Amino acid sequence: MATGRIPINGTAAIQETIVDAKGDLIVGTGADAVARLAVGTNGHTLVADSGETTGLKWAAPAAGGAYTQLDSGSLSGSVTTLSGISGSYKDLILVIRNFQTTAGADYGLRVNGETSTSAYRGCWIRDAGGTGSVGTIGANSYIQGILGNGMATGNNGNIAVWTVNDYADTSAYKTVTAATHFLSSGPTEYAGWIAASYESTTAVTSLGVVNSSSTWSGGTYVLYGVK
Repeated sequence: MATGRIPINGTAAIQETIVDAKGDLIVGTGADAVARLAVGTNGHTLVADSGETTGLKWAAPAAGGAYTQLDSGSLSGSVTTLSGISGSYKDLILVIRNFQTTAGADYGLRVNGETSTSAYRGCWIRDAGGTGSVGTIGANSYIQGILGNGMATGNNGNIAVWTVNDYADTSAYKTVTAATHFLSSGPTEYAGWIAASYESTTAVTSLGVVNSSSTWSGGTYVLYGVK
């Protein structure tokens, strides 16, 4: 298709020389006025911005919902501590896999190293082989991971996903939720859900995975920051 002058109202025209490169746009800047908007960076998107001369600009896509891995490793000792957590994200998600403890032990999540039982409140719901039950949180120096029956060794189905919302906020308490599934040393298969709070306005900078027996037979973790 040939290029040339484009008649407007039969009297005016936009010259083809207004554009200089592939991807340049011709945009309105006001009543009966146009200008060139240079092509943006690869991968950037066009967004409205009234502060720009053209009312538009190229910008990197918003990173909402994007996961960034912050830490990973193996569970060890009575408390595996993830410290120095960046405050640059909206939420934290901690995924624990293949975790196994000794019989009668339980595990849980400790926030900012806080050991006071009054720092944690909430409840848990569990299904144990078709039998459901409900319990409260607040009797331990951490948010208990459902119960203390121990997790069977050699079971790759043991998994828990912990979420800490608005963890960098310094004006409100933090909500902590979890979904977990594991085979106890009974053995009984459990699925559980936790809704709890860390009752402090302090930003969260560390998380501790607690084992009441001080011995992990296995287990790995991955910590993500979510924009």
